[in-house]
Amino acid sequence: AGQLHVINVTNHAAPFLAATRSLPVTGAGSEGRSIYYFDKKAYIGTSYLADPPLGTPRHEFHIYDVSDPDGPAWLGSYNVNHNINAIRVRGSYAYLATSDDDGELLVLDVSDSANIVQAGIFNATGNEDGWSIHLSGNKLYFGRERVNNAAERDFYILDITNPAAPFEQPGWSKNLSLNPNTEVRGITVVGNLAFLAVTDPNEGFQVLDITSPGSIT
Repeated sequence: AGQLHVINVTNHAAPFLAATRSLPVTGAGSEGRSIYYFDKKAYIGTSYLADPPLGTPRHEFHIYDVSDPDGPAWLGSYNVNHNINAIRVRGSYAYLATSDDDGELLVLDVSDSANIVQAGIFNATGNEDGWSIHLSGNKLYFGRERVNNAAERDFYILDITNPAAPFEQPGWSKNLSLNPNTEVRGITVVGNLAFLAVTDPNEGFQVLDITSPGSIT
C-alpha cells in the first residue's frame, strides 16, 4: 500500500510528505519497482503480479495524473505480465525494460491513459532481462542482465526514428563482459559518452565512447 509518495522539496532543509496513493492492486510483487515523470503524469511499474484464480488480470503498469501534486489521480493501467525494471516516456509512447524473454523492451501507446495498448517490442537475442533505458534524440540506449555467451549483447543503441518500432542497426550493440548475476542498472548519455551503472562489483562504473554507434568502445 502507498506505493506512490509525493515529497514536497520546496524547502530542501525540511522536505515533507505531501501525498500518498495506493495502486489498485495488492499482494506479493505489488510494491513499486520503477517510476518516471513526463508531462504532469507519473508512470509506475511493479514486479510481476500473478493473476488470481478467477483470472482477472493484475496490472503492473499504472499512470497517475499529478498536475495537482497534492492530489494524484489514477488514470489507467496495463497488464504487462512481467517485472517492469525501468520506464521512460516520450510523447505518446512509454518504453519499458522488462523481464519478458520475448520482448525485453516493450513499447506502449499511452496517448489514452484509459486505453493503453501495445505499440511494439524489441526482442533481444537471448533470455536476459531488460534493466535500463535512456532516450536521446532518435536513439534509445538499452541495458540488460549479463548475457551468457559472446555472441549476445547486454548494451544496445536502438534506432527509434519510428518511435513505436525500436530496432538495432547492424553492429549497434556491445558485449560488456560482465560477471554472472549482474546487470546494467542505469544509463545516462552525454554527448558522445554513455555512463553505465553496473551491479558487477569489479565493473560498477563504465564509460563507453559511442561516437560511432557501430563501433562502441
